Amino acid sequence: TLKADYKKNLAGKFVLEGSISNRAKLTTFKDVEIEITYFSKTKTKIETDKIIIYENIAAGGQTDFKQKLDAPDETESLSFLLSGASVE
Repeated sequence: TLKADYKKNLAGKFVLEGSISNRAKLTTFKDVEIEITYFSKTKTKIETDKIIIYENIAAGGQTDFKQKLDAPDETESLSFLLSGASVE
């Protein structure tokens, strides 16, 4: 489960910050992939990108993360979703 929010830092760069929880009872996940879609001020989709959080998340566990994003200059907002993970 992905719980996150984004903001612009003092340098004007977008930062995605949140936590990833593993609700599985036996499986450890790693290298969690988050898909990010960037939108213009007119809500037009500019680009889609992926980032990977290189952490092991044990069954029932959680990890926090903070990631600077390389957003296109025209970005006004973004959306994100957990799109994959590897099994350890």
